[in-house]
Amino acid sequence: SNASAGGASGLDVYKGYIDDISNTIKKHPESKVVMVVEPDTLGNLVTGSSEACKNVHTLHKNALSYAVNVFGAMDNVSVYLDAAHGMWLGGVTDKVAAVIKEILDNAPNGKIRGLSTNVSNYQPVYSEYEYHEKLAASLSAIGVDDIHFIVDTGRNGVDVTETFSKYQTWCNFVGTGFGAHPKGNPDASMPLLDAYMWLKTPGEADGSAVGDRADPV
Repeated sequence: SNASAGGASGLDVYKGYIDDISNTIKKHPESKVVMVVEPDTLGNLVTGSSEACKNVHTLHKNALSYAVNVFGAMDNVSVYLDAAHGMWLGGVTDKVAAVIKEILDNAPNGKIRGLSTNVSNYQPVYSEYEYHEKLAASLSAIGVDDIHFIVDTGRNGVDVTETFSKYQTWCNFVGTGFGAHPKGNPDASMPLLDAYMWLKTPGEADGSAVGDRADPV
């Protein structure tokens, strides 16, 4: 988003961007839309501790609230606020829940179906679902209930948890593979999970990269 670039003026630009998308959706009321809102922004709000990050936290929260308020008020849109992934935020779900609640409280006209996780990442479904359960419990404890999840499976077909932890690189991580194909209600043993989805285009590069575990492209 442009919200970090120009203070209040940047937020106005962002709101215009959201309005343009919503106006386009309104022209097609018969179409059902799944909206994933701002991958990784929530993660940066929770863990970004530099002064530069802190200086734009309020701006980013306001931007997310605006998007939820607009899209979440549309009958044909199911909104999923992105919640990064469990390896990043699984140890701080109470903090994640508090930020989500703040965003939702400032979006009185909007509602979300739930949260998306693992967008553009490599975490296996089983560990993401553990994160889903833990985060849902943290949210329920502060009054945010009936939250569902979707998980990006486009590049998590190989469990690289150990090597990922060791190298701490995400850009063009080698040794990965396509995960489960997109599917609604994919596993009856995971009732919080609405769908597997390929949100990051499988095979698409993240950019240029260096290191033993990265494809330089």
